[in-house]
Amino acid sequence: MKPKVYEGMFILHPAEVAKDYDKAVEAIKEFVTRAGGKILDCRKWDDRRLCYDIKHQKRGIYMLVHFEGTGPIANEINRRSQMSELVLRSMIVVDQDGIPQEELGKEPQIIVPSPAPEGTAPAEPAAAIEPQKIAESADFRPETE
Repeated sequence: MKPKVYEGMFILHPAEVAKDYDKAVEAIKEFVTRAGGKILDCRKWDDRRLCYDIKHQKRGIYMLVHFEGTGPIANEINRRSQMSELVLRSMIVVDQDGIPQEELGKEPQIIVPSPAPEGTAPAEPAAAIEPQKIAESADFRPETE
């Protein structure tokens, strides 16, 4: 069976990473290698505020990992990461595009959209839709007990 390239995003517990960053990276790499995978690229992506609390944490450290493997490797890595106190969340997908060779080992780049060419007007925003009040709706029926 030909190995597939996977991309894994791990949200790490900030306090655990603050104690020992290298140990945290090694733990993520160990999840992959123990499941039979081969690490292609592993990098810290960002430290961000979470949209909602995960395991009582408001912040998380994102780790992006590209690896290759065969069989049910993604399930095994997810299982191992869920049992770890280090990982708050993880998501692994098959990397359809692969990882370009020139990007291996480089820091991720932030892509900023280019401004509109001069002399062109910016696009008009979509018309705002006014919310309808429920009480004024024809279908409104107050609940009776």
